[in-house]
Amino acid sequence: MPTLNPELNLANPLAHLQVEDIENLIQEARALSIQLQEIGAERDAEMLAVTRKYAPGLDQLTGKLATKELLVTTWCERNRPAQFGNAKSRQFTFGSVQFRVGGLKLLMLSALDWTERKVLDALRQEKRTRKFIRTEESLNKLAILEAYKARKLTDAELGALGLKAIQEETCTLKLDLP
Repeated sequence: MPTLNPELNLANPLAHLQVEDIENLIQEARALSIQLQEIGAERDAEMLAVTRKYAPGLDQLTGKLATKELLVTTWCERNRPAQFGNAKSRQFTFGSVQFRVGGLKLLMLSALDWTERKVLDALRQEKRTRKFIRTEESLNKLAILEAYKARKLTDAELGALGLKAIQEETCTLKLDLP
């Protein structure tokens, strides 16, 4: 594998780079990239094999567990007054069942065919409920850049707004991989 010119100044390695050094760096980067792909593919194949090996058993156990949990919680919900009284939980030999009040949440009334649009329209109808509609302001950079490109905004006008338009050039390495 090619290596860098040994006469390179390590304190400032870019100072004496030549085209041949860049060719060598790109060749080395390509070789490393190929190694990464090969090792990654090998790892992915092994992970897939392990996942496939254990998936049927895990799926079967997960299904059985979900069924048991559903049977227990359904029974407890149906028999809550008799089995729990006012208690929020009950201890059994191998675990406990707990009733917990969740957080308050809003649901749309489906019986009347409510949609988010209909709810927003209803909120707009009354002054006291308009505050429940979120309005977020954000900078429309795309529109500003389009106005700048169309010469409807100048550099000075952008500066007065606390902005400036720039166009940067970047350099990237694209390796020719097999």
